[in-house]
Amino acid sequence: MKEFGSKKSFCFVVGIEKSGDFREIDIWANNKHLTATDNMAYLPQFTASLARECEILKSTHIPRDYIFLNLGPTTDDFCARIEEVKGLAHISFILDNEKFNIHVSISELRAIYAGVVAFLQAGA
Repeated sequence: MKEFGSKKSFCFVVGIEKSGDFREIDIWANNKHLTATDNMAYLPQFTASLARECEILKSTHIPRDYIFLNLGPTTDDFCARIEEVKGLAHISFILDNEKFNIHVSISELRAIYAGVVAFLQAGA
């Protein structure tokens, strides 16, 4: 199991490989387990979606009201939007009818994403 980030703020936990192209991937924000219902990611699709979102985070402008963490069926149990303000990613979540927000430096978020993408693309 490999952890990218911190569960206290924002984190991906890449777990064990399952049959075929599936792998356990847990996502955490503010100590809340966002993928408790479905953490089995189909790697080809999940990795491609994650890499695409990583490129958006690297751009100089994140689209207004961007639907964040739209990474396929694994992330269907919550909704997230992101806005960049003065180097901080303001991310709002809805999980189990509860709304909460986190603030993470955009550079930290980019590093987390880049780490997960590289790890998954390497087939680790």
